[in-house]
Amino acid sequence: MSFEAAKSRYPLPPEQYRRYIHSGIQPPLAPEGIRTDLLVGAERLALKTPTTGDGSFVLWYKGCEGVVASYVTTDSDLMVVQLQGANSRKSYRVATGMDTNRLVADETLAIAQLPEADITRVTMPHPSDIAGVSESATLEQAVTRYQAFAVLAFLRWSQEEHLFVRDII
Repeated sequence: MSFEAAKSRYPLPPEQYRRYIHSGIQPPLAPEGIRTDLLVGAERLALKTPTTGDGSFVLWYKGCEGVVASYVTTDSDLMVVQLQGANSRKSYRVATGMDTNRLVADETLAIAQLPEADITRVTMPHPSDIAGVSESATLEQAVTRYQAFAVLAFLRWSQEEHLFVRDII
């Protein structure tokens, strides 16, 4: 898979973020301040959050990193290898003000389902097998993020492969 084809999907229009914003949060997040990008190669060097893999989906709020999801492509698989919130006040606002897990799950599936992506599966290792998760200062929060992603992206556990898997049809 080449991430170049998927990059043209971003940024999404602000109105697409409204369904992810939690009601009752004051002040509410401004959809106009939210931006998403798919970054590859040297583009990722500008991120404050360390990344891994071949490409990264980034959720920004008012110019600051909020969430980073990184992927490795193998054959026809899109493997999720990083789901991380950034360490800033605005990142906290994004994490509490919107359903970031659902947004990342939805966009991961959207990337995988692009016809030109030639992806047949979305996979994710068990959180204990993902580099950096066990060293995370917020281990419980990190594991919860990966578990929520697996549920929201409808990934099933494959005992044979020791991976979470979803076939893309």
